[in-house]
Amino acid sequence: MKKLVKTLILMPLAASLLLSCNKTGEVTYQGYMTAVSSVGTPYSCYFISDDSIKVIPTGNVNVVKNYVTNDRILATFVIPTGKITNPVEVEFTSISKLETQNLTVSASTDTLGKDGIDIRNAWHCGGIEGINRFVTIAYEYAVSGNGKPHEFYLVDNTSNINNPDADGYYHLEFRHDGNDDTPLMKANAIATFVLAPKYTQPELKGLIIDYTPLTATENDKTKWTINF
Repeated sequence: MKKLVKTLILMPLAASLLLSCNKTGEVTYQGYMTAVSSVGTPYSCYFISDDSIKVIPTGNVNVVKNYVTNDRILATFVIPTGKITNPVEVEFTSISKLETQNLTVSASTDTLGKDGIDIRNAWHCGGIEGINRFVTIAYEYAVSGNGKPHEFYLVDNTSNINNPDADGYYHLEFRHDGNDDTPLMKANAIATFVLAPKYTQPELKGLIIDYTPLTATENDKTKWTINF
């Protein structure tokens, strides 16, 4: 049996599987999912969790009425039966829609920022039930706290002529432009990107995300590998 939202165990801000128990001992879960529109059912859509479990809303199904296919969400929920199955029926207690971004294609990646960033988790999902494929990145970066905007890009560097590499991995770059903000404290965030078919071809083993860590100089790089 699959373990629901198992890909999120290393989330930086919350445990993904078990968040809390209420007074009746009911377990509250949290997970990332993608919406799939549904016709002829009591609910307007259902969801595919990031480890490919079909999640069917029950109870107050009006909470999902504004979501359509390929909307990405972070949700908390309870499982009335208490059992994780596939499919699984859940009652949502909160749903937050995530902004979905596209990859940036550029031969001049340095213009997109050289500031440090630490990836805390990254994973690939989707590609079933008619939904897109996505890569989602949980990361940490440094801010001053004064509200200055920071910009983040997942980049296909077209100047890299050895892509994919000899091992079958396609390299992308995660870029951060802090707009000269003063790094006084750390902040956490999540970004989710649509993967075009080019990046998920059957012959590919996965993705390698190159980035500059917080503790390095701008020319130092480290890698995060995502296996398909």
